[in-house]
Amino acid sequence: MEKEIINKIIKNQDKILSNLRQEDIDKYRWIMKKFNKGDILNDSEFQSEFKKFYIMNAAGLSDKQKRRFFELLYNKESDLKYILKELYKIPTLKKTHSIQFSFTTKLLHTVNNNKPIFDKMVGRIIDKEVGGKIKKKKSNPALIYINF
Repeated sequence: MEKEIINKIIKNQDKILSNLRQEDIDKYRWIMKKFNKGDILNDSEFQSEFKKFYIMNAAGLSDKQKRRFFELLYNKESDLKYILKELYKIPTLKKTHSIQFSFTTKLLHTVNNNKPIFDKMVGRIIDKEVGGKIKKKKSNPALIYINF
């Protein structure tokens, strides 16, 4: 499955790159630079820009989930399964529990930019949808690998 996804990304690289805007590239570089400087846990500007860039505020995450996300990011957590479980334990704004796979991959990528981001935009390009919010309905191919 991994090779299939990599091949689709390579096949569609022109389409992917044509969707990038310079302002997005600049914001991404700013986020990475600020992250690498250090204390993002107490940096409200970093957190605000990160949430805007990765559209976290529209995802229905609770403040407690966002706080835990930034704690995990600050600690440079790199265990996908652990991050998913930590964020799953905390209720969303709607008081439900959800798998935050997209945000987890964004966290992992920020810690190590060799790790890929997998969200619905990437999924559309490579024909692998990120579906479902709860464990029983999640139809994400990556969860097969982690046995969540």
